[in-house]
Amino acid sequence: MEYTEFESSTKHIETCQDIVKKKAKIIIIGPGAIGCLLTSYLFLSGADPILVDYDPGRVTHISKKGLWLERGGSNRVCIRPRMMTLAELPDDGYDFVVLCVKTYSLESLMPRLERIVGHGCALVTIQNGIGYWETIKGHFKDTPLVLCTTSQGATKSGVNRVFHAGEGPTFVGPYGAGDLREVEAAHHLVEILNETSIEAAYKEDIYPLLWRKLLVNCAINPITALTRLKNGEIVRDQGLLALQRKVIYEVLALSREVGVNLDLTRDEAEGLVLDVCKKTRDNTSSMLQDVLKGSQTEIDYINGAVVEMGKRYGVDVETNQILTSLVKALSKKHIDKTQSL
Repeated sequence: MEYTEFESSTKHIETCQDIVKKKAKIIIIGPGAIGCLLTSYLFLSGADPILVDYDPGRVTHISKKGLWLERGGSNRVCIRPRMMTLAELPDDGYDFVVLCVKTYSLESLMPRLERIVGHGCALVTIQNGIGYWETIKGHFKDTPLVLCTTSQGATKSGVNRVFHAGEGPTFVGPYGAGDLREVEAAHHLVEILNETSIEAAYKEDIYPLLWRKLLVNCAINPITALTRLKNGEIVRDQGLLALQRKVIYEVLALSREVGVNLDLTRDEAEGLVLDVCKKTRDNTSSMLQDVLKGSQTEIDYINGAVVEMGKRYGVDVETNQILTSLVKALSKKHIDKTQSL
């Protein structure tokens, strides 16, 4: 099978067009599906991102074997981005530190970033759920924070392999629209992403889009985790579609009570979720990937966050509560089984 291999080198970067835009120093923390996908496309566009992992063994493995980006059939490339652990990163005046870790890892990660997040650096967060941005701002009050949401479908098919399962929109916006540094950083990141195969757009008020992503995740992730189906397989089952509708209606009702305007009717919200299912039909959701690996899921920050906000605002979110309880029980069973091996 034919493939193409690229190595990180100054010569390769200097031959790219629009080099001024590409010289941003970018760190991507977390070699999960989205982290590897983003690293791959940035690298192929001529940027020189550093992919950071907490596991030295995995750093060595990817450094030696390369990172494979698979896009269906025989369409795959092998790249060799710079790989480091957080401890190995030099204090080098980075422009963007992109957080692609699990939401539950943010709290413990924040103190470890203080050495590398300096003046002129912006933090970029690509997490599932809602409210996690307050954890970041709690540690980095004076650092520009850029929020990002994407519907790109990506699945880790091996330690050093990522499968790009489907295209989807990516939106970038400032944590606070009144912070000009955050606005400028968000625009700059959009320019960088648009030089890759990841099409991005700037949104001054990104919070309704983050809630839309929450709605999609709530309606897809737990169902795939419980049934072990890929995203596109949900649409073939009328019972699962009925379950999805209940989740969608609950999140819509909660968003209205909270005061976030999603600008969606019930029918439009259903259409949004179905569209994502179809566009990422071959994708294994991150929650299902976690269950299959015996890892902790992000259910507490997705459907679980809806449950907690439902209690606070007096909104009935029973379906989300049931799904949260089932996924947590399933996840605990798989984690206990894995730890006993």
